[in-house]
Amino acid sequence: MNVTTTIARQWRGIFFDGPQPDQNHDGDEIPIWLVYVGDEDAHPNTPTGASSSSSALNCRATGAK
Repeated sequence: MNVTTTIARQWRGIFFDGPQPDQNHDGDEIPIWLVYVGDEDAHPNTPTGASSSSSALNCRATGAK
């Protein structure tokens, strides 16, 4: 007997929100991007028990040369 198991996987994508203006320690304006994994409606996917803010990655440009 041949048994096939199908696992339905939820669609996920990587989303970028930004840039938002912010300032570094020197007072220079830097862009802030929020990067997160979300569903097809761009709602963040969070592990059970985690808040949506803990599943997002906050990316700041350093302006390093």
